[in-house]
Amino acid sequence: MVSEIPLGDKVLTMNTMLYNKIQVAKEHISKKDYDLCFLVDGSEGSGKSVFAMQLARAFDADFCLDRVCFSPEEFLQAIKTASKCQAIVYDEAYRGLSSRAAMSQINKLIVSVMMEMRQKNLVAIIVLPTFFMLDRYVAIFRSKGLFHVYQNKGKRGYWLFYNENEKKLLYILGHKLMSYGKPRIKFRGNFNGTYVVDEKDYKKKKAIALTNSEQKKVLRRTERNDIIFEQMLCKERFERGRSCQSIADECVEMGAPLTDESVRLITEKYRDQWKVYQIIPK
Repeated sequence: MVSEIPLGDKVLTMNTMLYNKIQVAKEHISKKDYDLCFLVDGSEGSGKSVFAMQLARAFDADFCLDRVCFSPEEFLQAIKTASKCQAIVYDEAYRGLSSRAAMSQINKLIVSVMMEMRQKNLVAIIVLPTFFMLDRYVAIFRSKGLFHVYQNKGKRGYWLFYNENEKKLLYILGHKLMSYGKPRIKFRGNFNGTYVVDEKDYKKKKAIALTNSEQKKVLRRTERNDIIFEQMLCKERFERGRSCQSIADECVEMGAPLTDESVRLITEKYRDQWKVYQIIPK
């Protein structure tokens, strides 16, 4: 059976049992002063972002694209400006959150905004590649449930729901092999590809976020390369005892033209840091 949620000139259909459970949860958070944090994971192309937004719309009739976040900064801002009992989707999965450092950022972010989420009775839905990359605290204790979105025989649109006890078992039993095989889950269903926000606007916002993310990566890489280059100059001058002119001549040959004065200024600027690393005697 399915329930219908009006979306302007179209209708979102949702598994009736899931819809009813969401209505109960909404009553719970408003009357008992709670917040909720749900996780939605799944492989690339499984439809987890669309499903996460459908969940948000079922919780929050006023849910809109403004509360779909693609960066930590957006997520924090959305929480600060949200009204009571609103839903927020934090969707970074498409940006390849497969690195441990990136997932650590999400773990810290969830913990840091925990108090504000509770005070406003917010519903936060975190979209990520896999549940198993979360820290134990967030995965087991902070989140209330996990929706695992998957494809069946190449067809997308299926989900399994793990409640608090089930996802604890899943984390313990499946963590090593990243397996969703145990425990066996009875609460499952399917969903369609209906967007609850304007699809074109969503994809545009997503594309802009991706571009900004790539630009930040390039900037960080450039800054890192600059540091390496500066350290190399210090090494040549202070450890190997080369003259500034000699280093400058080699830089010209390498295609990174510097004058001897530039080498002197750069190395003097970073001389103290170089001493801290004990590359030269203090």
